[in-house]
Amino acid sequence: MRKYSYLDFLAELEVNHAHPGGAASSYKMFENEDLDETKTVLDLGCGLGGTVVHLANTYKCNIYGVDNHSTMVKKAKDRIANQNLNAKILMASVENLPFKKETFDLIVVESVLSFVDITKALSECMRTLKKGGTLILNEMIVLQSISKEEQTRLKDFYQFSECNQDSDWVDLLINHGYIRIERLMFNDSQENEGIELELKPSIDPLLFDILDEHEKLMSDFKGKIGNVVLRCHKKND
Repeated sequence: MRKYSYLDFLAELEVNHAHPGGAASSYKMFENEDLDETKTVLDLGCGLGGTVVHLANTYKCNIYGVDNHSTMVKKAKDRIANQNLNAKILMASVENLPFKKETFDLIVVESVLSFVDITKALSECMRTLKKGGTLILNEMIVLQSISKEEQTRLKDFYQFSECNQDSDWVDLLINHGYIRIERLMFNDSQENEGIELELKPSIDPLLFDILDEHEKLMSDFKGKIGNVVLRCHKKND
């Protein structure tokens, strides 16, 4: 059994925007959203807070981030405090959010749902979205049918709950009552700009085994996995 998970690796080495498409994909998602200081936004599974920082700095909205990884939450909180931003980071499960119903104008989810109970998470997003509110997903997809053995490799390493195709995500959104579903971006490759690391003497060498395995999987699954960005809404009534 591994000492570290893939998420531990991201937290310990402070890897931001490790989700599909990287930072550029994150920032592009918000360009056409009506965001300002009157809007309340949730970053579901915020990690180290990269997207939270961007939203707070760029749009001045009221931004919340939640994550259930203690190291990520601590580092995200420190980051927000150091920059004195109007944002709050909470330790919480995306399957049981600590917010009242109809709290958020926008919820953004970047490479999170594949790691959790998707039904519970989408239900919580629906509950906490305001009527007419927007949900944006940036999630990993398989581009073609892959074998059970290949699915097992991905699930075992990344601890995915599911390996969905593009159409599976659309069906999940429809089944949970979301409307006006549109694809913002579709990338037929999982290649990102690469993981940039700030190496410190205290880093456990075992963490680099995780990096090596991640890179091996990205090579082996080139052309088989990618990501899709979907935008949808909660009904007004």
